Amino acid sequence: MERPPEMGGVWKRVVVIGGGVAGSLIAKSLQFHADVTLIDPKEYFEIPWASLRAMVEPSFAERSVIYHKDYLTNGRLVMSKAINISNSEVLTAKGRMVAYDYLVIATGHNDSFPETRTERLKEYRAENEKIKAAGSVLIVGGGPTGVELAAEIAVDHPDKRVVLVHDGSRLLEFIGPKAAGKTLEWLKSKNVEVRLRQSVDLNNSLEGSTTYVTSTGEIIKADCLFVCTGKPLASAWLKETVLKNSLDAFGRLKVDENLRVKGYKNIFAIGDIADVKEIKQGYLAQKHALIAAKNLKLMMTGGKENKMATLKPHSIKVIVSLGRYDAVAQFPLTTIIGLVPGLIKSKDLFVGKGKETVRPGPAPREFLSSIGGALSSICTIKGIILEKVHYSHRDSRPRGTNPPKLKAYTPASACNGNRRKEVPVKECTPKVYNRKEMAFKSGEPAAILPNPSYGNYNEMPEDWELRRVPAGPDPLHHNGHTPTKPRTP
Repeated sequence: MERPPEMGGVWKRVVVIGGGVAGSLIAKSLQFHADVTLIDPKEYFEIPWASLRAMVEPSFAERSVIYHKDYLTNGRLVMSKAINISNSEVLTAKGRMVAYDYLVIATGHNDSFPETRTERLKEYRAENEKIKAAGSVLIVGGGPTGVELAAEIAVDHPDKRVVLVHDGSRLLEFIGPKAAGKTLEWLKSKNVEVRLRQSVDLNNSLEGSTTYVTSTGEIIKADCLFVCTGKPLASAWLKETVLKNSLDAFGRLKVDENLRVKGYKNIFAIGDIADVKEIKQGYLAQKHALIAAKNLKLMMTGGKENKMATLKPHSIKVIVSLGRYDAVAQFPLTTIIGLVPGLIKSKDLFVGKGKETVRPGPAPREFLSSIGGALSSICTIKGIILEKVHYSHRDSRPRGTNPPKLKAYTPASACNGNRRKEVPVKECTPKVYNRKEMAFKSGEPAAILPNPSYGNYNEMPEDWELRRVPAGPDPLHHNGHTPTKPRTP
């Protein structure tokens, strides 16, 4: 593809080291603004938060493991590890020197993944066969990875014994004790055996052994073992480079508020390797990528540094999947467990949103906004859900003409226990509605609520309404009838 001229016909060379969550997104975002080279030892990008589901459902990996070439359509891929950096070049393990004007380091944690997508999919199938053949499973580590894996196995294989050993005083120590306590109770309800304040000496366990001893002397027999403890950062190689003095005591690169490595104007660090004081999560790594991409575009076009985007701290939002249907969610003001947070994450694990971030085309909106939109379905707890309107006839009118008469269905419990009834819905007028002006009265039919960002009916989405669900023990189920899945327009 012929590239449009920029900076007097000279394209700046941007080298991205690491093709994970942050690296793949920034490479994709800049490929039509610079001469982009992505250095990664494998030919694919993997959506990491989907990997545990792929272990119990290997076909899930077909969606979550994506070739770099599928989204990097206007850049180049160098399949190798980076082993050294100078002020103008990157040296790869295969001896190739790659020159740069701007450098982005996004190497994340040390992972031992095969080079090819085919081999990675084969690994998932092998893990799945190991789980299916085992009568008992031992999981070491009670962080999000260990908890989510235990939940996936317990839900998909309830006949298997699952033991989770964690050396901490509670599970999920990176979030609050209330969320951790609810998670522990959920796991126990699925017959997962949790051992807290214990560790397993794996160094003295023989290869192929099915007997493990904990720090308290308890003997656990397990046919299958998964170690889900933290992995070290992939930054040891930087100690022999020009950035050796930019590493902190934990091996992270010290960055400023613009995500530039301190002391360098043309080197950025994003994702887990940056010393940003926040919980390390995938959607936050993508936020880093979008901020750094914006700043690089500004710098490459001669913009002023005082116009650069800055990383601002946000309140903690964490969702830990618990199998296919449930999840535990911690928000600034509340902690929720069960079906509602499960609707946000557990069914698809954000794989659809993750694939959007690296699909060919313009860069997507900040990934955090997609999660924020999903979180709006929490309003179901307060008895409000979004449902599609069922039209009495499909709207084939031209834009600007009068709207058709509409009909909507109400839950059975709103009809005194009878079957779902068709009730008339108020016709829209060109009036601009404000959410605070809308009132819902018991027994009244649902009303169309134009989005406040639209001026009138002819400019708003045509098939959405805001409806109050009658009070009940479960706002998503009414006398056996399940309303349409909550979603945002």
